[in-house]
Amino acid sequence: MKIQTTDPVTHPELISYRCCTVNLKDGSSKMEDVPCRNLEDVLGGFGRSFQDLAKREIKNAYCDENPLIVNTGLLTGSNVMTAMRTYFSGYSPIKGSKAGLPSAMWSAGSGKFGVKFKWTGLDELVF
Repeated sequence: MKIQTTDPVTHPELISYRCCTVNLKDGSSKMEDVPCRNLEDVLGGFGRSFQDLAKREIKNAYCDENPLIVNTGLLTGSNVMTAMRTYFSGYSPIKGSKAGLPSAMWSAGSGKFGVKFKWTGLDELVF
């Protein structure tokens, strides 16, 4: 993350996270520094993922438009107790609404993966 403010609540746009988007159809990838929209973006994790998932109209969890988002939080790699988590998010083919639509779901993994993922320089990976 690039932090250019001491007040992320008032100026989240002055903080950006590094995202790599991989297109599995053609094998291309795009790296970009994305400015944060709000405090949830700054904190990372499922709060950021859910905002991105909520923008999508997914009727079938197995469609190409359903992303798998892998991201870490702001504190991942630090000495804070929950700072080893990595979040995996997307629309689930198992969980759904009464209308039969897939639900946005997440899973959190701990251990060294999140820390090593941060070592790549990425904060988020989208497939």
